[in-house]
Amino acid sequence: MKKLLLVGLMMLSSFMTFAQISGKVVDVDGKEPLPGATITVKGTKDGVVTDFDGNFTIDTASAGNTLVVSYLGYLTQEVTAKEGILVQLVLSAETLDEVILTSGVIDVAKVRETPVAVSTITASEIAGNSRCRIYNHRK
Repeated sequence: MKKLLLVGLMMLSSFMTFAQISGKVVDVDGKEPLPGATITVKGTKDGVVTDFDGNFTIDTASAGNTLVVSYLGYLTQEVTAKEGILVQLVLSAETLDEVILTSGVIDVAKVRETPVAVSTITASEIAGNSRCRIYNHRK
């Protein structure tokens, strides 16, 4: 009887080890799926990313764990894990300021006042080149 109870407990613990949580991440306003949202189990490095339809399955979480859900441009949210969970993220009110791009090439081009290379070739340089022939096609 003790062996049977021990085997039963071992099987139950193995099922608990392989717990799995599935769900979906959407935008709270339009209910549009958010592909690429990150879901992690709080306090661990275990995590997944949502698919194109906002769906996810995380194998290392079980019901009751805290999931941290984040997506660029949305507020990060902590939710309690349960099967079939629907996470609705709220758009962040914070926006990025303007972005200024600089490049060393542009600074050099300011001297020439053009972003492209320009060369001036005189008629005498062309005439002096033995490989180049100029023909007059006027009639």
